[in-house]
Amino acid sequence: MKRKHRVQIAVGAAVLALIVAASAVAKPEVFRVGNLILRDNGGITPTKLPRHQQVPVTAHLHDVIETADGTHPPAFQHLVADFDRTIELNAKGLPFCRQGQLTARSTADAKRVCADAIVGSGDAEVEVAFPEQAPFSATGPVLAVNGGVHGGTTVLLIHAYVSVPAPTAVIARKSIFYGDS
Repeated sequence: MKRKHRVQIAVGAAVLALIVAASAVAKPEVFRVGNLILRDNGGITPTKLPRHQQVPVTAHLHDVIETADGTHPPAFQHLVADFDRTIELNAKGLPFCRQGQLTARSTADAKRVCADAIVGSGDAEVEVAFPEQAPFSATGPVLAVNGGVHGGTTVLLIHAYVSVPAPTAVIARKSIFYGDS
């Protein structure tokens, strides 16, 4: 395997580890804020990590957002997550993709345009609610893409593509400070 691809895989695994670091301890974890509930049943492999060196990990996510009273959750606006201070991510020198390259693209197009910058993938299911009709589910593929390094911050772009109610690409931007400017 080429060094570039090994490094990409390691960075991809580190990105996903950042997202699920809290879930490695006990399964499932439940977080509640007011009426909102997040059930996290993700994890990392290996589950035991060395104290004094970095190693690649494989991560998986399985999260459910619901409400305690059974009502439709409000629209997602932002997420703030704190992670262990020893987790590091630095994507300097690795292939990256700009947010504009992903805008209005299907997953197949995003994979073609940003192939070398993809650091993770999966599937998502969301419930969509409009005031005039009953909620319905929409599913689609998700890509995690290296958005580049700016100063001391690594940018992670999350690209999701759903076809219901109309084909739509949704892109979220997550900045990860790695402490080395």
